[in-house]
Amino acid sequence: MDGKATLKLRKPSKDNTQNLYLHNYDVIHCEYSFDKGITKEGQVRTEVLAGNIRVALPMLPTDELMAWVFDKSKKYNGEISINDAYEESLEKIYFEEGRCVGFRMHYEPAGSGQDVVLLLTINAQRMIIGDVEYKNRYN
Repeated sequence: MDGKATLKLRKPSKDNTQNLYLHNYDVIHCEYSFDKGITKEGQVRTEVLAGNIRVALPMLPTDELMAWVFDKSKKYNGEISINDAYEESLEKIYFEEGRCVGFRMHYEPAGSGQDVVLLLTINAQRMIIGDVEYKNRYN
């Protein structure tokens, strides 16, 4: 499938009165996951946990991204837009109060097409996927 995905980040609303996106990044891979704890017998024992978003960006780290990685209190609101080859929206994933909880940089020498890839894991307080909303419960 040809198409394009984009990660857009903005400061939470109280710091960004016009709700403008500050940073836009091309995405070459995106996945998100939700999990439930289970017992030894395979019975579900918890509500949905985590709500992590993983993205791969074809770029070297920027100062802004590294500040997000190293500052445990820095949060961004954002969206990931996935579009087809005709720029029609296939899916949008919105998140609020996202913290960067994982960072990896992968380098592979020429010949692979993408020499450098950043792999970020975002844990969000709130996610909206389609008409479904998920709120993380932090203890």
